[in-house]
Amino acid sequence: MWEAFSSNREGDNGTLEEALGETGNSSANCSQNIPITQAIEFYWPISPHTYFGVCTVISHVLVTGITIGISRKCFEMKLAKTAEHAFYCTLAFVFCITEALLLRNSLILKKLLSRLGQDMLHSALGLLAFAIGIVGVGVKTWQKRKVLRENEKASVRHFHSMHARFGLFGCIFLLLTTISGLTLYFWPGRMLNIGHRTVALLSFLLLMISQMYSYNTGFARRNWTEKTVRRYKLATFIVIITSINFELRHWVVDVVALIPKEFFDKILLKT
Repeated sequence: MWEAFSSNREGDNGTLEEALGETGNSSANCSQNIPITQAIEFYWPISPHTYFGVCTVISHVLVTGITIGISRKCFEMKLAKTAEHAFYCTLAFVFCITEALLLRNSLILKKLLSRLGQDMLHSALGLLAFAIGIVGVGVKTWQKRKVLRENEKASVRHFHSMHARFGLFGCIFLLLTTISGLTLYFWPGRMLNIGHRTVALLSFLLLMISQMYSYNTGFARRNWTEKTVRRYKLATFIVIITSINFELRHWVVDVVALIPKEFFDKILLKT
């Protein structure tokens, strides 16, 4: 169990009354010598393993449902116009990237494939996300350029909406993630690993935020009811939280480990 806070240290036999200070007007209940450890000790109701396991299952189910739901609609439209862009980008930036994050830390997969096999699958999903995603972005860019060629007076602006901007920056960070991830195979190092994890988390967040904004576009509003759009938004938000927490925890641990111990000693002395 996680022990969030406990003062059960060697030589610490204080009481709650001593910690708060004695007062002349203390009531009979407050004047009782209650051990500090009994008053402030706290345990989480579930273990970290159980918590992250539940989050992983939830994320797998939701991201699969989102991908199937959007893909089905796109195929019903025969991948015409924006449907083609939506299909490729959902498959790449929602499904592949999320699964790359989740499978990288799967204990079951580690036992089945070994750490090297797990890393290879993680890399394969990352490369698929980048390759398929570039196709999705390229399709939309080509479609808009085609409209401009056919009608020079058409008011077509690319990368102007919040959906497009977050998607563009997400693609840039995904490129950095791909490069740093492949580099780790040849030159493994602590700093490079932290850098890879940093850009990977940023690319995931940016691309998922772009996905959230995509539900506000005309394509989504024309093809789904308001209720369905809200469900997609909620499901995507839950996927973000349940997918990122494990990697984010490791990232925080790695960054804190870089901070010199003297820094924390000075803070403790000041307090």
